[in-house]
Amino acid sequence: MMLYTIIPLEIVFKGTEDGAEIKEREIINYNGVVMEAIRQSDGRYRIERLLSTNPMLYLDARFQPGSIITLV
Repeated sequence: MMLYTIIPLEIVFKGTEDGAEIKEREIINYNGVVMEAIRQSDGRYRIERLLSTNPMLYLDARFQPGSIITLV
């Protein structure tokens, strides 16, 4: 079976793994760019995905998934 979805796999398969911890994602605005990120233990955020229709933002290395950012 193939599953084509824009929903993150963690949500699709939520509860299927015993003891699996799923971190809460937050929608944040960083420098005018709306994105989904996970708060780290030190208060910074790790970018998970952008929520924008501007294709130039996806080419900007500052907003790559996995990048660590600090909100002021």
